[in-house]
Amino acid sequence: MKKVRVLNGSGRSGSNTSLERTRRELGVADREVGTIPMTSIHAVTVPGAAAGWMDTVEKFGNGRLSMEQILAPAIELAEKGFPVSELTSVFSEHGCRAPLPGELFKNSYLANTPKRLAQLNKKGFYEGSIAEAIVKVVQERGGYLSMDDLKKANILE
Repeated sequence: MKKVRVLNGSGRSGSNTSLERTRRELGVADREVGTIPMTSIHAVTVPGAAAGWMDTVEKFGNGRLSMEQILAPAIELAEKGFPVSELTSVFSEHGCRAPLPGELFKNSYLANTPKRLAQLNKKGFYEGSIAEAIVKVVQERGGYLSMDDLKKANILE
């Protein structure tokens, strides 16, 4: 019988916040059902996907592929672009025009993140310049992530 295993790559909220603080800042009364809008800085958590990828390969990989090889297709899509799906085309950020269905979307700057992850592993992502940039942006917008929150990102715990 095969054993099924699951890794949860969801991010945790910042350690410097609480339910009460978030409710207060979003104007949600105690015992009132509320939601965190996806556009709110309070919807941002410690990025768990990068640790999830690394932990999955470490725990379940067979050692035949390097992280560079595994992440190469994602890097190539970010650098060279991909046609936007109909579903994705409905999302826009800060009033900017969303790409149209079938339009080629490139983000060569974003390709640097999986490159660095492949080169530096989790420590480089969660303790280096990428982590510093994430924390800076979140804190500038009123969020509560800290370098310590990112440093403690560990999916296998």
